[in-house]
Amino acid sequence: MKKIKIVSYLFLIIILFLLIITCKTASNIVQNELDQTTNTILETRIKTIDSGNLKIGMTIDYEPMEYYSLDGITPIGFDVSLGRQIAQKLDLKPEFINVDWFELLTIPENYDIIISSLVINSARQSILNFSKPYISNFLIMVLPINSRITVKNPNELFMHNVAFLSDTLADTYLNELITKYGLIINKHLFENIEKCFEQLTSGNVDVVITDIFAAYKYIAHINSPFKIVWRGEYEYFGIANIGNVSLIKAIDSVLEELFEKGTMLRFSNEFFGMDIVTEARKNW
Repeated sequence: MKKIKIVSYLFLIIILFLLIITCKTASNIVQNELDQTTNTILETRIKTIDSGNLKIGMTIDYEPMEYYSLDGITPIGFDVSLGRQIAQKLDLKPEFINVDWFELLTIPENYDIIISSLVINSARQSILNFSKPYISNFLIMVLPINSRITVKNPNELFMHNVAFLSDTLADTYLNELITKYGLIINKHLFENIEKCFEQLTSGNVDVVITDIFAAYKYIAHINSPFKIVWRGEYEYFGIANIGNVSLIKAIDSVLEELFEKGTMLRFSNEFFGMDIVTEARKNW
């Protein structure tokens, strides 16, 4: 009987020993798999100029896309919020670099990406890698709500007083109309949009032609004293860089997620009071 008990004890000890060895082996296998997964993630992590950081080049002077808060130091705006979201999704730390517009486009290799109200066109696409469009812009013609002027299209602005910003899309568009159709207008060029709408309010000009980005704060709220009577063709903005195609592809995936979750629409309503992103998504 004693021999049977001793054999039973020995058998149990052997079983326990085998279980311990098996558990330890399994633990080592799991740990090795975790280590391999971690190494794979590290190896496939998006490469940036400064590892772990995302250098974002932008010209911070274009409200509401990119501008400084009241402290004069903190960058805010649609593009800034988008940049932070992209960095977070890619597990990177955003670094916003304020650069003169012309320098921004002449030395794009100094930044991982450019997010700065950059219109996608064939000339730029021949040099830069662009993301899918994330926001749209368009020209508008604005009149006071109580205006007696009946024009519905810029082609009808014969001898009207037209306010617009110099060296802008509106400036180029009107010059094309003048050249192509012989349109005769009284041009009132200004350096800031505030002056355009001041002149419209006082009755010194008949209409303002500008883009939606510049006019948003005058026409986006319910009690606005102005109305949009014409919209031009859409142009689309994208995120760009030079050389780092894999980063742009990763950003496209992030943009798709932000559109699907409604984040892009939330940014649009927050900064513009209207939806100017859905049209860009349709153009993918």
